[in-house]
Amino acid sequence: MLVEVEESERSLTVFECSLMPDLDGGMHWLRVPNARLLYAKARNEWTLYCIDSNDRARRYLEAQPSAEIQDLLDEIDDDPTCIFWG
Repeated sequence: MLVEVEESERSLTVFECSLMPDLDGGMHWLRVPNARLLYAKARNEWTLYCIDSNDRARRYLEAQPSAEIQDLLDEIDDDPTCIFWG
């Protein structure tokens, strides 16, 4: 498994990337979004969202918004509810 991050002005999206077999016997990368962090400039804080099976972001209620993005990255990494990494 490989982890990638896409960055924009006000968000970070975390992807889990895995090598998957093709029908023709080859391999391809499957890239699945696991988490999104959105920044609210007015409040100077990041909010964590999990991504459901329909690629919709749902607020992750186990972690409060934080001015420190590392707090939320640690929450994703620790994954106490098994929602990000299974």
